[in-house]
Amino acid sequence: MEIIKAHNISKKYRKQSEFALQNVSFTVQQKEIVGLIGPNGAGKSTLIKILLGVLKPTSGTVEVLGKDPMQASRSDKLKMGVYLGGKSNLIYHLSILDSVKYYAVMYEVPRAVFTERLKLYAQLFGIADILSQKVATLSLGQRLRAELLCVFIYNPELVFLDEPTLGLDIEGKRVFRELLQEAKNHLETTILLTTHDMNELEKVADRFLLLQKGQLVFDTGYADLCQTLEQHVVVLTDVELSDQEVVLIERNRGLNRYLLPASALDNVKDQIEAQAFTHFQLEKATLEDILYEFFT
Repeated sequence: MEIIKAHNISKKYRKQSEFALQNVSFTVQQKEIVGLIGPNGAGKSTLIKILLGVLKPTSGTVEVLGKDPMQASRSDKLKMGVYLGGKSNLIYHLSILDSVKYYAVMYEVPRAVFTERLKLYAQLFGIADILSQKVATLSLGQRLRAELLCVFIYNPELVFLDEPTLGLDIEGKRVFRELLQEAKNHLETTILLTTHDMNELEKVADRFLLLQKGQLVFDTGYADLCQTLEQHVVVLTDVELSDQEVVLIERNRGLNRYLLPASALDNVKDQIEAQAFTHFQLEKATLEDILYEFFT
């Protein structure tokens, strides 16, 4: 079942010569976790606003949960959830429970349904024992669990997560990954996730959409991404390489990080061994390595 259908979406703001989005087409299936990525200014925020019905596209068509977002009713909007990593859904001076109750009332969740969902989701997200705790006293990991509880308490079919791991430590990011999988497996929720954290995205997403200068330049599934990663390797060395198949990713502490096709590795080794070198290290390629050329 297609939850999102976008066809040739373009958006041009007044007084701007270039398009913020240009001929963007994609679909999102039910229960998918889709990562929407791209450099700053690529058009991610514009696309999200169009999907939410905040902005109208200049041209093209879009359907979210079977409706044009610009014509969606209040009941249609109640099927969508939004969490912005830099902004909190929680009410600072209240308890988790009171914050969740606030959203349950706002989204018209019947009392009996709320009680049932609260028991289920609080247990699922691992905060059943701290519902009475004040938001102000929560750790980052606890706060993330509570934030997502506020979103999922009204059972949205589609959730937009914008930079949800912003400011989280390693443990917080691990918790986030677990919560996404729980939401996908038990709640049948479709999730569209925007982030600059490629390492986290690689661990949770089923699909990857990359925007660059308003155009969709990369759309691949997890299996295809794994195949692409297996076809590339990363070499760290203090040698300067000039091979056309080699891409310099970064220079750090006297070492160069190169991305190259696995088929070119023997040739690169020969180049390095022919020169005076003090360091040679081989690593697996990551999503961030593969997407580097799109961000520069």
